[in-house]
Amino acid sequence: MLYFYDGEDIVQTFDGATVVNRYVHGPGVDDLLQGMDSAGGAGFPLTDGLGSLTEFESNGAVFMRSEYSPFGAQTSTYNPYSLQSPYGYTGREHDDVTGLMFYRSRYYSPEQRRFVQEDKWRGEISDPATYVDKYLYVYNNPIIYIDPEGERRHNPFTEAPLALLDFAVLIPLHFWRAKRNFKRDLAKERKANRGNKRGPLITYFEDELKKQGGMNWDEYAHCNAHCEVTQKYGVTGVLGSEVYGYLQEYRYLDTQPEECAGDILANRKGVQAGLDPQTTDCAEACSDYCQACYDLGFK
Repeated sequence: MLYFYDGEDIVQTFDGATVVNRYVHGPGVDDLLQGMDSAGGAGFPLTDGLGSLTEFESNGAVFMRSEYSPFGAQTSTYNPYSLQSPYGYTGREHDDVTGLMFYRSRYYSPEQRRFVQEDKWRGEISDPATYVDKYLYVYNNPIIYIDPEGERRHNPFTEAPLALLDFAVLIPLHFWRAKRNFKRDLAKERKANRGNKRGPLITYFEDELKKQGGMNWDEYAHCNAHCEVTQKYGVTGVLGSEVYGYLQEYRYLDTQPEECAGDILANRKGVQAGLDPQTTDCAEACSDYCQACYDLGFK
């Protein structure tokens, strides 16, 4: 069996030149959303709290079911159609030949309940066990911990609410601050030139706005804010930026449709710039909307 990856996720499996399965993944780590066979039949995975694949179902019918011991050994399976899936315990990939599971940085043996390679992580000084035994799996506590990178344990039951906090509170707050800072800098520039009715910077800025239609400073602010949020919060920031952006623009969709469409496109450009590892300055990446804004240092 051959595997075709998109980043860290398997998207296709091959038997020779024949595609056996296709997979669709969500934005999370080990976040399988859908599996499809060569005939085009689609199935949807069901997982437990640790992310272990327990069932595949389609139209309410279960066509594959697995159960695992606490350390991941498969204790029972229901697979009447002999379906093949590389995913299993905690959502990780299982090698049927060796019986090992691939945890990105090293392999894990469910039968031995240990990793088969030494942990490269130095460990925590507050926990001597991380120094003494470099082959431990989640500190011998697989009931509440997972280790998707093969480096250190994570608690999905506490980390998920924190991600939700980022999504619901911190991302909108950061977006609001980014736009607020832009408007604050703009106000400072106008105030600094109040004594001189048409100071050189404000004259340049206003002239450029007129050339660009007058509204591009707002799209520049949208693009810059979404870029910053995406860089700061990663994939969670992308989702938060998109949802928050749509909710913001939806209020004005009936009365200002063209402006809303422009802002939404600017939001998307900001997200794309934030995802690009070569982007070092969000303001520069968004300067196409308002070169004067960037030249004056408005961020």
